Amino acid sequence: MRKCLFQLLIGSNLTCLYPCFRCVVFPGWILQSTIFDALRYSDHRQVFPAYYIFNGLLIILQFLHIFWTYLLFKVHK
Repeated sequence: MRKCLFQLLIGSNLTCLYPCFRCVVFPGWILQSTIFDALRYSDHRQVFPAYYIFNGLLIILQFLHIFWTYLLFKVHK
């Protein structure tokens, strides 16, 4: 009985917290600071080439988070 209750609490918290942090906090804080704030504090004409690679990988990671959230809701349903 306790194990089922524990699993239910962990599953419910995961379903609520994961989308909040991965689909709201990550793009709102991390992506904003790496894409927009980095250009604000540097010269726009002389951006290090890894800037584009790094931000491209972060955007791909954001799409993966959206996909994983979809799968999480599909499984939890």
